[in-house]
Amino acid sequence: MLKQENIGYSRFPHDQYWPPVNAVNEFSLTLNSLLACNMGEITSQLNDIIAAKNNEELINKYLAEIYSLYYGYKDAPRLDFWAKPEVFSRIEFIKLTLEDYFINTLLKSRYELPEITSVAQVGDYLRFFVEHNYGVNHTFFDFVADEMPEQQMKEFLLLEVMRNEIVDDEVALMVPGLQHSMKQVVVSNLWDECGNGAIDNFHTNWLRRLLAAHNDWSNILEYRAGQKPWFASISSNSFNAILTTRFKCHRAYGHFMTTEAWVAPHFKKILQGMDRVGINDQNVRVYFDAHMRIDPHHADEMIEGLLKNTPELAQVVLYDIIKGAHQAAMAGEIMYNKLLEYFRGNGH
Repeated sequence: MLKQENIGYSRFPHDQYWPPVNAVNEFSLTLNSLLACNMGEITSQLNDIIAAKNNEELINKYLAEIYSLYYGYKDAPRLDFWAKPEVFSRIEFIKLTLEDYFINTLLKSRYELPEITSVAQVGDYLRFFVEHNYGVNHTFFDFVADEMPEQQMKEFLLLEVMRNEIVDDEVALMVPGLQHSMKQVVVSNLWDECGNGAIDNFHTNWLRRLLAAHNDWSNILEYRAGQKPWFASISSNSFNAILTTRFKCHRAYGHFMTTEAWVAPHFKKILQGMDRVGINDQNVRVYFDAHMRIDPHHADEMIEGLLKNTPELAQVVLYDIIKGAHQAAMAGEIMYNKLLEYFRGNGH
């Protein structure tokens, strides 16, 4: 239980809106134009988008805009879309159509589904997978540790803030639909994300401290609006594609399990890169330092949660968890390939 005198207490200022986003009143012009069409025209235009070369950028941008509605932050369109069933149905149709292509084509898995006959086999498979998929030791993080110059490191830290800025709300969306020990594990993870009730230990509060230390509150708004590379949203879009589709709660469980297992090996390399370029401010480092201690346990807890779940999970559900783990690995691999190319590119 919280003590009433501790409610709202923090040693750090909270006078900036979180997440640090620009206020938006409507979707982008292109997405608005699409929503103004009838369903036949929308279907035709979506088919054209999907058939186009280099369609990944537009698809990821559309999805990121649509997901803002599901969290209700000030970058979500303040229009009456939700009150108009015909417009909402168009949003949902666009969302599901693009997600289907995004997940099944752009993130098509290189990993084959294993033959499983028991929950114990799934546990063994996932323990191996979360530690040995291609994203765990991606070469991008060797570049971060050994080569990335200081200015690029600061830009990458902005991207890390944006990737993790609503992780507490993402975990909250994982809770509905789970039962017994799986819900127990996810709720425990959410309580952890929310600092075990202490605002100063909210994981997002550590990101606030990073921005304040680099004086980046205004910079992140400008960067997000005009400079952020679209592919830095691939992993977040992948997760939100299943978080915001309620019947995919088990796939989201597997997705999160994979990315939680990445935290320690990735953050270790990020901290090495900070050491190399002389970023020593604890306000900048706290998010990464703390997760080195916390997150190695989360993936193991989630595997234990599915093993001990009652009633025992059906085979179709177990496969869905594995598919989510595979999807996370592919999304991360694709995103980190593009980030490596971006930071190593000429003139960057």
